[in-house]
Formats: sequence, C-alpha cells, structure tokens
Amino acid sequence: TNKTNILLGTRRFTTNNWTQRDHVEICSDPWKGFLVAKQNSPIEGIQQAYDVKAGTTYTFSLFAKMDNLDDSNKPQITLAQNNLDTSLDTKIDVWRKNIDDITSDFKRYDLTFTPSEDCTIYPHVISNSNNPIFVCGYQLEIGKELTPWEPNQEDVGDYVEKSEAQFNVYNDKIQALTEKQRQQGDTQEQLRTEVTQTAEGVKQVSESLKNTSGDITKLRGDLERTADHMKSEYESYTNKAVG
Repeated sequence: TNKTNILLGTRRFTTNNWTQRDHVEICSDPWKGFLVAKQNSPIEGIQQAYDVKAGTTYTFSLFAKMDNLDDSNKPQITLAQNNLDTSLDTKIDVWRKNIDDITSDFKRYDLTFTPSEDCTIYPHVISNSNNPIFVCGYQLEIGKELTPWEPNQEDVGDYVEKSEAQFNVYNDKIQALTEKQRQQGDTQEQLRTEVTQTAEGVKQVSESLKNTSGDITKLRGDLERTADHMKSEYESYTNKAVG
C-alpha cells in the first residue's frame, strides 16, 4: 500500500489541474479544513486527469453529501469525464459505482479499480439529478486499502515553501517596523538633544543679557558721575570768572 495521495491540490482545489468548473461553486464555509465544491451539473463534476498504469490497483475516494435526496436517481462515482463517456468500458474493470447511501452529512465514498491497459482517468462524482451534490477531500492512492486522507507530498512542499515565503514577508515587515522605531528613536533623541541645546542657549543668552544689564547700569552711573563732575567744574570756573 502506498499512502501518498496522487492528486494535487485536494484540500482547497488549488493548482491548474482541476477542470469542469463551469457548473461548480466553491463554498465559502469549509468542512474540517477542506474547501467544498458545490456541483450543479447532473452529468459531470470537478475533476483532475491522471494517467494510470495497466495492472496497478488504485483506490479513489472523496467526501460527498446532498441536501436534497432523490431516491430515483443515485449519485455515482465515475472515472470517466462525464456520464455519457463509456470509453473506459474495455480498459478498467470497475470504472463507475453507484452511491446508495448518500446523506445530508458528509461521508467518505470510494472506488477500487485495476486498469487492463494504460489510460487516463477523471475521478469525480456526479449527482445524476438536478439536486446539487457537495464534494471535497479527493484522494487517489495505489493499492486496495483505503487510508486516511493526506495531501500530496508536492502540496506539502509547496505549503512549506509558501509558509516560508510568508514568514519572510512577515519578517521583513517586522524588520521594517523595527528600523522605523529605531529611526523614530534617533529622531526623538535628536529632538531631545536640540531642545536641551536650545535651552542651554537660552540660558546663556539670558546670562549675557543679565551681564549686559549690569554693564549698562554701571555705565549709567559712570555717566552720571561724569556729568556731576563736569557741572561742578563748570560752576567753579564760572564763579572764578565772575569774581
């Protein structure tokens, strides 16, 4: 048994491998981590082509449900492109299978098959009625044993790579914010220094003005004393001249 899921992008219907999307809606509400596809066509559904090898046994599985049940028309797992395609009749032992117990709750359904020649399959489910069918969690694996769903290893690698890329984006943003904070810190420190320097400058100017004021007061006193002396000298000179 090989537990690797052969199909790609089965958790969220990602990658360009998925076809027959014309009558398919991806629902906004996931189910147990899966994105759910609502199929509105009775004869085909969302699918992914895969080339199988003669003599190798495969098991295809998926989760499905129908809100409105129609007992007269059973949904069907099929490996053909649609319900009109019978080209796999001579190539695969069991290429379609009715689902007799579909319910309004998700259940897992499977089909095991062995090709007699190399061929291409398109595993999916069709509703066979006008009632929509909801599907998710596709898995194609080698062997007869049905194993729990798991992503394709390539999907895991892509997820890790995308997660790492996203981490790098977040890390770059964090570094940018850190640098911005550092620059803001430098700016704040610069402003603080300038304010301090300005305050010191104002203090020095104040001291200078204070000193200048003292000098002016002293000069005024000197001038007054000089004026008094000149007045006294003038009066003395005048008295001598008159006398």
